[in-house]
Order: sequence, then structure tokens, then C-alpha cells
Amino acid sequence: MKKTCYYFLFFIAISCIEPIEIKSTTQNKELLVIEAIITSEFKKHEIKLSRTIPIDSLSYKLEGGALVKIIDEFKNTYNFEEISTGKYRSKTDFSALKNTEYTLEVETSDGEVYSSRAEKITAESKIENITSIPTQSFFDEEGVMISVNSSTIDDNANYYRFEYNETYNILPPLWSKDTIIVTSDTPPFGIKIETKKNINRDKVCYKTKYSDKIFQTETKSLVENNVVNYPLRFLSYSGLILSSRYMHRYTIIVKQYVESFEAYNYYNILNKFSDINNVFSQIQTGNLTGNIQSKKKPDKSVIGYFSVASVSEKRVFFNRNELTSLQPTFDENCKILKTSLASGDKKESPLIRALNNGYIFFAKTDDENPYYLTKRICGDCTAQGTNVKPVFWID
Repeated sequence: MKKTCYYFLFFIAISCIEPIEIKSTTQNKELLVIEAIITSEFKKHEIKLSRTIPIDSLSYKLEGGALVKIIDEFKNTYNFEEISTGKYRSKTDFSALKNTEYTLEVETSDGEVYSSRAEKITAESKIENITSIPTQSFFDEEGVMISVNSSTIDDNANYYRFEYNETYNILPPLWSKDTIIVTSDTPPFGIKIETKKNINRDKVCYKTKYSDKIFQTETKSLVENNVVNYPLRFLSYSGLILSSRYMHRYTIIVKQYVESFEAYNYYNILNKFSDINNVFSQIQTGNLTGNIQSKKKPDKSVIGYFSVASVSEKRVFFNRNELTSLQPTFDENCKILKTSLASGDKKESPLIRALNNGYIFFAKTDDENPYYLTKRICGDCTAQGTNVKPVFWID
């Protein structure tokens, strides 16, 4: 029987969270935290290891020097290597196959060995499309909701988790092809204006942001199994992206995981008491039950869940006018500074002083103060992003 999950076109920006009893880990306990998922993607998979931190700590303790491997039910072993402290990557590309069980094994530098319960892909579902729908948030804030639609014929595809990355281009409003070169910063002051050697170096840039929350839904309780208009990302008309004069094109890539009920429940509980920049760095509890335990000391606490999931991924692009018809606001900080090379007594250079304070060249006129400058953020896109064009970007 098919099930479909429908979502109304209003966005709730807050959530009701049930109280959860939290057990502090401040009594000198540094529990191992394992972030581990392998998917149906053929790639090098990554696993992260860290330790819990005291509630008043500002640090994030990574776990290095571990031996990490995944073993399938046919005794095939996929070894991982440490690529940076606490981050481990499989030495070879592989994908999780349907109807095949996988087990994670971690041996830490102190000799403790941790092993997961055998897990496998539960079901598959495909993202059909990603839409943008004008809507209003819970706080009457107008904007655009980016929503996900997916479908499946698999009755076991009941539990979903989503991630997204968004990228937009940056075109500074006061960009110039020319730049000022100071030839003398002492009287008599000297400058020259010349065309930039790499004229496009600071004209178009790109900014990528990663989702930092846990997005989940389930269709088990519904009539049909398809996900319809799941509200993933709300872009406010007054927010940084849509209101910015700099943004002209936007793209979002959505990754959908179909997971087991146990994995869904684990992340659901985690979401309730985690303040996420990194969800695992803030864990202060001993009652979050995963599927990993110590081989030598089964009662020893460890935080983490080894998940095996199918993945569907889709990217869409939107031009600015497809998301909003509103004209972008002009950054009030992007004001033009009119200045001259030398002061009246020729002892100081207002132009060079402004350049030393972070201003850059915009234009030259025949006025009394002929040099027009602007702040770097208004004329140099590298102040906000990278000028390296992403391989996925389509103009």
C-alpha cells in the first residue's frame, strides 16, 4: 500500500520539544562519539570519531589513532585510513548493497574495541523534484519555501532524513576592472591606475553553506508512502540571500536518506536535546542508545549510530527572478567615498589613507575630489566568497 506525506504551505520556524532527562558527563567522562554512515553511493565513505566534552568546555576533542573498518556478511573488509585527526576515509570506493549486512568495528588507541550491530539498507526512494513556493513563516515572515517531493514503490520506505548544501553567486555592485597602484606614499604622493592583471579574479564569486540541522519525516503513519512538499529550506525575502544585491543565481542540492526505524529514532532523540553546530559535540547525556558497544565491556557507554542507508540526490538551480520579484536592497555600507590624492597642504594623502583603511578603487572623474573609492566588500567578491567556480555550477 502506498503512503503519501503531505505538508501545508506554511513554515513553522519553531518546534515543540518534549523534556528529556539529561545525564551529565562532566564527571571526568569522555565518551567515544562515532558518526558513521555508509550509503548506496559508490564512493570513499567517511567516519568521524570524537569524545564528549564538559558542558562548560569550548573545545571539541577529536579521536585520532584509531583503526576503523567495515565488514560485510560475506567477510569482505573495507579498511579506513585517518586523513585528519578524528576523520577516517575508506581506502577504496564501495557502495552498500541491498540485502547485504554490514558491521562497523573501531579499535581506539587505548586498545578498546567497539562493534556495531549488523545493519543493511531497508528500502529505496527517489527524489522526483524540488520546488520553490512563495509562503509565509510562523512569524508572518514572507519568503520562499524550498520543498522536496519523492516517490517509491517500496512499502518499507517509511523513514527519511534530509541534508542540503546551497550555493549562490556573488556579483559585487561596485566592481571595477581597474585598480590603484601606489608608487609613492610620501610627498610628493604618486599613484597609477591600471587594468587588473586578472580582470575576473574578484568579479564573480561563490558562497556555499551546509545544512546544520537534522531534517526528518516519516510516512509509516500515513496512507501512502510518497513524500510530498516536505518543507526543507525557507528563504526569507528579508534574509541575507534574497535581499542581497550581490546574489543573482542560487542552487541547492538535496540528499535524501531512507533509514531504518532505529536510525530514525536515534536521530530524532538526538535532535531534541542537541544544539547543533555539530550535533555530536554538544551531547551531555548517557541515555542516548545507539547500536554500537564495547566488545570487552558491553556496559561501557558509547555514543553513536552506525547507519546503512539508500540515498537519492538532486540539484536544482534558480535565477533570482524565479525566487523573488523584489528588487535587491543596496547595501547601505556600499557608499562611494570621494577623495583626492593630496590634502591642501600636500602633506597628507586622503586617498592613500583610505586605501590603507580597506577601501578599493571604483572610478575616476574630473571632480575636485576625482577618486571614487568603495569598501572592499562592495567591489571585491572575494571578501564574501571564493572565486573558484564550483564544478557543478551552471550559468
